[in-house]
Amino acid sequence: MRSVVCFGCRRIPWQDWQVESRLITGGARGIGRATAELFATEGARVIATDVGDPSPPFAHPNILFTHLDVASEIEWRTVVAGIIASHGSVDILVNNAGIGGSQAVIDRESLADWNRVVAVNQTGSSSECGR
Repeated sequence: MRSVVCFGCRRIPWQDWQVESRLITGGARGIGRATAELFATEGARVIATDVGDPSPPFAHPNILFTHLDVASEIEWRTVVAGIIASHGSVDILVNNAGIGGSQAVIDRESLADWNRVVAVNQTGSSSECGR
């Protein structure tokens, strides 16, 4: 066994990663992409999701990319149902998706922009927790 990593209160030996699936939101770039690539390199099955395509596309065979707008309950249900059908379960969820909004001064922020930020960063990040 190489190492042990702790996710919440569950300790998972690195050697067991290949038998479990990871769902990563906001996985097309940045921290989400780096997390997907690390998990895949260690042998995990990874489902990376994002609203936009990864650029460049993922090269690792353990990474499957699919589109997911975390603010959409319908898309959550579709993606999770597909993972369960293909892999049996979602063992680890990395809720990485988030947006910064328009960055306008608060009194100039449109209600639509405000609601989108709340939908992605708050509602979207809790949509699948505890299901």
